[in-house]
Amino acid sequence: MKRPPLLLRLKIPGKKRRPGCWLPIFLLLPVALALLIVLAPVMLVVGAVVRWRGRRRRQWSTARIIIGMLCSFSGIVAVVGLICSMPGLRVDVTDDDGRFEIAII
Repeated sequence: MKRPPLLLRLKIPGKKRRPGCWLPIFLLLPVALALLIVLAPVMLVVGAVVRWRGRRRRQWSTARIIIGMLCSFSGIVAVVGLICSMPGLRVDVTDDDGRFEIAII
């Protein structure tokens, strides 16, 4: 099994050479869990409204599928798999002023 990412490194260009900002991602997990618990009733209400309105309109089918995937076991497994595959991701943006870098370790 793959491990989830532990650190996020940000390097922002500036006049002085700074080492960058290291953010521990594992400390954000309790905050995300608390946010999920708080927003769970809102997600249930939105899911019910989308399902109720989806019976009359076909344009809501995409939103209904997305909410159904996020609230199912297979959707949760897919999100965890996506998060666990993030270590090693590196994003570099370069322009005239400098280089902005994000690295997930």
